[in-house]
Amino acid sequence: MSTRNLNVDLYKAALLAKAAECKNDLEGARKDISIETTAETMEHGVRAAEREVAVERMETAYRQLRQVESALSRISRGKYGICLKCEDDVGQKRLDALPWAIFCVQCQEHAERLREGARVLRRAA
Repeated sequence: MSTRNLNVDLYKAALLAKAAECKNDLEGARKDISIETTAETMEHGVRAAEREVAVERMETAYRQLRQVESALSRISRGKYGICLKCEDDVGQKRLDALPWAIFCVQCQEHAERLREGARVLRRAA
């Protein structure tokens, strides 16, 4: 089945639910970042580590929310399910697993190889 003929309403509902989940995660992480003064050095270290984890959680939720919002935008423009690189179908199975996917499997694999190559070069520098 071509992704261009998908019933995007199902994907839109899943994306809206994921967006709400991301927003809840962002709000929860924001609350966990609050700074409190403590007399105990050990407790201060624990609180700093907890804040660091919350910041990472917040960054992950924000990235995810941006991907979901981008997918919702593609739905509204009639471009959902089309690979941003090669303009082929992303594939229904891929969208079922990852409704915010922007690349088909082949282009995603290529992007991951490029990312890995860049990591290797950064480590070598």
